[in-house]
Amino acid sequence: MDFLSAIGLSGEVPDWTLFWTAFGAIGSTIGSAATTIAVIVALWQTKYPYKKNLKLKFSDSTKIVSERNSNLPMLVSLDIANIGNRDVHLKEWGIILMNKKRTILFSQFPPDEFPTALKKSLFPEFPLHLPIDKTITLYFEQQLFLNAIFESVKEKDLKKHQQVKIYVMDSTGKNTIQKHKRR
Repeated sequence: MDFLSAIGLSGEVPDWTLFWTAFGAIGSTIGSAATTIAVIVALWQTKYPYKKNLKLKFSDSTKIVSERNSNLPMLVSLDIANIGNRDVHLKEWGIILMNKKRTILFSQFPPDEFPTALKKSLFPEFPLHLPIDKTITLYFEQQLFLNAIFESVKEKDLKKHQQVKIYVMDSTGKNTIQKHKRR
């Protein structure tokens, strides 16, 4: 046995059909995998434009000052931003308690101290339409909010030091939740 035969080379012309068959099989496998990935991405993209996504920001102490009245009651507020690719119709908002119970906060019943024009802008009626890339703020009287929390703790629907979960429900029944630590 000579050196060229030992390393796989001989004086003969190599047969390239085996090489090209293997090369074709590898190319077909890679092409099939790429096609599968392209189909998955295409299916994902058809669903993506219809995605709802809300961002919530809760504040437990909001003061409203009017040019005529600075003694308005303190409020809690919830900023709702539509960062999805679809308009959202908000149906309700409130607090999620234990055992999936909820306390709904009706912001369309404002305190009497607020002037009529201010009531309409601060306390809109549900359902609310929230277009893409827009934000809306909902308000609720702070003392009534705290009363609802204390009543829920008293009835054992909420633990004493449990995070308060604020939710917003859209017209399809989907909840978006934001946790807020109690002080």
